[in-house]
Amino acid sequence: ANINHVRDSHYPDDPYWYYLCDRYGIYLMDEANVESHEYYYGPESLSHPKEWEAAHVARNMEMVHQNYNHPSIVIWSMGNEAGPGDNFKAAYKAMRAFDKLRPIQYERNNDISDIGCRQYPDIPWVRRVATGKADVKYPYHINEYAHSMGNAVGDLERYWDAMESTNYFIGGAIWDWVDQSMYNWMKEGTRYLAYGGDFGDTPNDGQFVMNGLIFGDRQPKPQYYEVKKVYQYVSTKWADNGEIEMFGKNYFDPVAYDVEYVLLKDGLPLKKTEGKVLLSPRGKSKVEMPFKNEQLDADAEYFVNVSYKLAADLPWAAKGYVMANDQLLLQAACRHAALSEDMMQGKQLQLDGKRVKKVRKNVVFKKAKDMVVVSGNDFEVVFDMLTGTIHSLSYAGQTVIPEGCGPRLDAIRALTNNDGWCYKAWYENGLNQLLHTVSQSEVVKQSDGSVQLRFAVNSQATHKWVIEGGTASGRNSLKETEEDALFRFLSNVVWTVFPDGSIDFTSAVNSNKHSLALGRLGYTLQVASEYNKVKYYGRGPVENYRDRKSCAFVGLYENTVAGMMTNYTKPQENGNREAVRWLSLTADNVSDKGVLFVATTNSIASQAQMSIGVQAYDDNDLLLAGHPYQLPKSDGTFVHLDAGVTGLGGNSCGPSTMPEDRIMAVPTTFGFMIRRANAVGGAKVASPNANLPKMMEPTEGQLKEKKK
Repeated sequence: ANINHVRDSHYPDDPYWYYLCDRYGIYLMDEANVESHEYYYGPESLSHPKEWEAAHVARNMEMVHQNYNHPSIVIWSMGNEAGPGDNFKAAYKAMRAFDKLRPIQYERNNDISDIGCRQYPDIPWVRRVATGKADVKYPYHINEYAHSMGNAVGDLERYWDAMESTNYFIGGAIWDWVDQSMYNWMKEGTRYLAYGGDFGDTPNDGQFVMNGLIFGDRQPKPQYYEVKKVYQYVSTKWADNGEIEMFGKNYFDPVAYDVEYVLLKDGLPLKKTEGKVLLSPRGKSKVEMPFKNEQLDADAEYFVNVSYKLAADLPWAAKGYVMANDQLLLQAACRHAALSEDMMQGKQLQLDGKRVKKVRKNVVFKKAKDMVVVSGNDFEVVFDMLTGTIHSLSYAGQTVIPEGCGPRLDAIRALTNNDGWCYKAWYENGLNQLLHTVSQSEVVKQSDGSVQLRFAVNSQATHKWVIEGGTASGRNSLKETEEDALFRFLSNVVWTVFPDGSIDFTSAVNSNKHSLALGRLGYTLQVASEYNKVKYYGRGPVENYRDRKSCAFVGLYENTVAGMMTNYTKPQENGNREAVRWLSLTADNVSDKGVLFVATTNSIASQAQMSIGVQAYDDNDLLLAGHPYQLPKSDGTFVHLDAGVTGLGGNSCGPSTMPEDRIMAVPTTFGFMIRRANAVGGAKVASPNANLPKMMEPTEGQLKEKKK
């Protein structure tokens, strides 16, 4: 993962480890076996009493005597979280007398350190220290940060944008490398990765032993790939003259790379070429853009992917290993036209492999109790007039959205290990049990043959809820309180059904508490389980979020519903993909049987994009399950189509999500189009309803009114 520095926490390691680091060139900070965390850092700390001085000195000197001759060790650490007292001054004096070369650090008392260091700083603090004008000791080392517990390591790119902007920082150490989960077995023989409490052990730290970049079974977590991307030793950007500018981040030796350039059109590789580059230490190189004479379609989006591969075998990797990569936007797609008359009337619609000769030019609808049934060319969609959404949808007689599973406003996620800063408010405001009721509705036949349904929808829970267990125990439960939930969403929703079966959806969402940070804001629906083949155009292939997406390039990706899920040892929010232009779900081996979702408008994003999640479980299933084997049998596929999903941050031990990566309950316009998988024009369509009137602010009465 391009990691070149390891902190040996919290004690000297196996001798073979030092041999490997000497051989392969890892910069080590060797740390003494000194920690008295439970006494904390005030007057009770063991770093103060004279009778503990010899122990502090001895443990540090045993480390230095044992490992002095290993060239991989570049920093000594006197211990971890053990107080600031005079016993460390004595240890420093003894170490310095023996080793006059290496710098010595101690995070709990920078006054006796040769370098500045601390744990878990937030981004604004790092940016301030990067100026070189902060009241700290330089150079600076973040000896613990980016706590990798569960779905984690948000904001790594921002940390390193600050650190690489200066020479005042020398780096940092992520906590940590591998989950300390271990295998356990159920009575019937099911093997699973276990953590604190799974062995009947009391007391225990629950999930707080699982902080790795890789799982306990040594498989990489999604954040592993983000680390590799952020830590890479090459950066790439467009130069002012249209050339590609490469910058080598190494300080000592020039590095030769074989470079591969791939031109992507709407996510698909179009052309590929190769070259070579020799990057001198801290040097720049410019190369001519290899596709500069390519004729580009005006309605297509183009990227250039650049990959840097080892030009020769090295002791730890073979020639051709990808060391670094970047993606450069060459041309953004222009805005697509709204549905054409041919599309709306289904004149080119293919059904059962045959061209339809006679087509219905209009959509018809009929009312049946609290439902409105809308039909056209070999499709039927039923709307629930009480909730303002689709009740069911079928194309060519095949159910796509089962009864009662249509899109519903959703603002919560199964809490991650890093949601400690916000999750209680989700339940206190009833986001887990929103009830959707229509206050106004109308059905209008349009002049183009389409039918439009308009709703004003209130979304509100009856009561507040509390969650017990928190983000680290792994054993969550929910309990309804007696207090009324006063928070509500107010939405203006417009559905437009066209003769070819395309269904346009646009929603203007507002709330009575704009200061509330949400887990997500969008719509969740369920499709029939037979649609298990996933294709999407957006960031991938690995799971990615607003603050952990630099490793995920825009492309066209295929997967299964099961493959879209990240199987965290404690189930939680997972599998999100950002900047998705469109998503399709089809039946296995039948590419034209299924449904297509196209992003059309989003006031949160700069373009018509959405965040998506596709998996076999709903958020409540993930929340309440302590382990993957405890998840219930799936009864369908849950699809999240979101205007935005809040970033991850690192609040399991560190700062919360940055304000710019939080999705707030503010006025938001969001829309998508539902089409059959083989619809004419595919995803290159725009909504005719993208410019809805601005929603009215809630009245004073609405703000105070309780849900009955």
